[in-house]
Amino acid sequence: MNRSDIIIPHNLYDELIQICRLELPYEACGLLVGTPYQINSIWPMKNEINSPNRFFVSKPIVEETIDKVKSLKQDIIAIYHSHPSTLAIPSRIDIINHLDKSVDMVIISFKENDPIMKWYRIIGGTYKERPFLII
Repeated sequence: MNRSDIIIPHNLYDELIQICRLELPYEACGLLVGTPYQINSIWPMKNEINSPNRFFVSKPIVEETIDKVKSLKQDIIAIYHSHPSTLAIPSRIDIINHLDKSVDMVIISFKENDPIMKWYRIIGGTYKERPFLII
């Protein structure tokens, strides 16, 4: 294990896959919350546009959720969303709409039989894959 690896407990990984699977054929979205290197909870959010290739959550809902997370003295580590039929690679729109460089992006792809999850740091209009461990 590398010091920069992010740890996701296996039960939370399974829960995340299930949350995203239940939203198919639309994109699912939400927040991964915890401490800098450990995910402690998943905060699903409703994709208000029911789209298979985009997600949207209104600003008041996002702000309310962020306030709740902060009140629990937890950090938002990543924004997750699913790609129902494309690879787990950030799209141009994903990158443009990702406004907080201190929060990572997680994408779960259902293009293949088994879901594939990738973790990214988005900086300056580009992305870099980050390591994570499911334990």
